[in-house]
Amino acid sequence: MTVPFGARGPFGLVLRRALVVATLPTAAATGLALLLPLLFAAEGAAAVDGAGAAASGWLSLPLLVAALATALTAVGFWPRFARDRPGADWVRHHQPGRLGGNGAALLGALAAQWLLSLPLLLVLPGWLGAPAQAHAHVNLAAPAPALLDADRAPLRLSPPPDRRWDRLLLRPLAGMPRGPLQPTQVAVLVDGHERPDRTAFTESRQLAAVPLPDQPIAALELRCLGGTVPLFFGPDSLVLVEREPRPRWWNSLWLALVALLPSFVGLSLAVLVGTAAALPTVLTLVASTVFLLTLGDVGPFGPAVRMLLRGQWLPAGAVFPMCAPLLAVGSLAMAAVLVLRPRWMR
Repeated sequence: MTVPFGARGPFGLVLRRALVVATLPTAAATGLALLLPLLFAAEGAAAVDGAGAAASGWLSLPLLVAALATALTAVGFWPRFARDRPGADWVRHHQPGRLGGNGAALLGALAAQWLLSLPLLLVLPGWLGAPAQAHAHVNLAAPAPALLDADRAPLRLSPPPDRRWDRLLLRPLAGMPRGPLQPTQVAVLVDGHERPDRTAFTESRQLAAVPLPDQPIAALELRCLGGTVPLFFGPDSLVLVEREPRPRWWNSLWLALVALLPSFVGLSLAVLVGTAAALPTVLTLVASTVFLLTLGDVGPFGPAVRMLLRGQWLPAGAVFPMCAPLLAVGSLAMAAVLVLRPRWMR
């Protein structure tokens, strides 16, 4: 019997094989992500302004290539990921058990992906214009009905206590003007004192940043100073940016872990489906799952990439709660193999 996590076990074998196969494609994709933005000036300028959406594709490309290359290599290399593979009898003898070494092989593929992804995440975001420091972004909920116009009372907000904030981001939805179009001017009051920066809104999702004093804030208030455009402050319309900075490389470490989730789900489903399916079916399942959960923008991968490029601190956002369903799907798939696979299929 071979130790699963030894150098000659499934973990070590898959790790080395995946690194050998996936290094060159990942390096090529990283080179494209470094060079192509220089050829598209509009995309490069959009990345520098902190929006993050334009540059997210360049950062996602090498991460997707690393995920696909390592996951597909693991499935094609380790015999027990699919039915009736050459070498399966040897694996049954040296890796007894219902998983047949698939669990260690899965971890070997994830380790290879992490080793490939982390270096490019430490270099590429800065090249694409991501801020050198990240700040926590906290959403504020406006009291219902969250409408602000000349006929309504000011909106009173309660920020989290004992924290210092750098600025307040306003991005409301604009309604139809009530009469001739006149921009709605909004004043921000901090603990009853009006800030000198007034903002005027005429369009939906128009962004305004109001600097805040370097002090704990007990209450914020939005007051309409005039205008005919009603404003609705729904989810993500009011965001406080914390003053305390975090280095970008910490965000890169978090994103390197989040990027493993699509591969974890795809390979876990491969372990389950591979008990009855042939290799082409399993490869198709893994490839489609990884692609859907990365470039398909299903799950936390897409939001995490955009948050890093915008300088938003990942642990303070909604990324990690979005990871829980994917972890549950992958874990349940592995558990189903342990429960459902007959004892004689060892």
